[in-house]
Amino acid sequence: MEHFYNDTYKFSVCLPTKTGSTNWLKALVSLVRDDGSEPEQLSEHDVWYGLDHFPNHAKEVKQFRKGKSPDDGYMTFVTVRHPLSRLYSAWKDKFRSGHPWMKPIRKMFGAFLDDLETKDMTDELYEYSFEAFLELVAITDYDFQRDRHWQSVMFYW
Repeated sequence: MEHFYNDTYKFSVCLPTKTGSTNWLKALVSLVRDDGSEPEQLSEHDVWYGLDHFPNHAKEVKQFRKGKSPDDGYMTFVTVRHPLSRLYSAWKDKFRSGHPWMKPIRKMFGAFLDDLETKDMTDELYEYSFEAFLELVAITDYDFQRDRHWQSVMFYW
């Protein structure tokens, strides 16, 4: 879901989560739609499905990328953000009490977060503290075990 391209404008882009990916997508989709739509007018569906996606499997991507390189006139780029800033953004956005993403987070990581939490979060805006979240990230051995919002940018390459 993070690798997009457009053959008309000749670009391919990797947009890891928490690097401004939604805003980049809004701008790029608005560009390729060529119907005068402003980025802020796009629906969430248009934003995430308004560009062509690369295949999901590595073997398919290698073949698919042929003819879409800078040598072929394509601009290729990846968005990045400071790793700690990305982690803070993931926590601040997804760990808010009542946020829909908390259900899968609790399902996958709740037992660990409960053990790692040292603060009383009863009257807080967040279900778990930033410190407990960072401890969870630190004890996770492999990137594929992390939620996509806090996987390292290297995971996307």
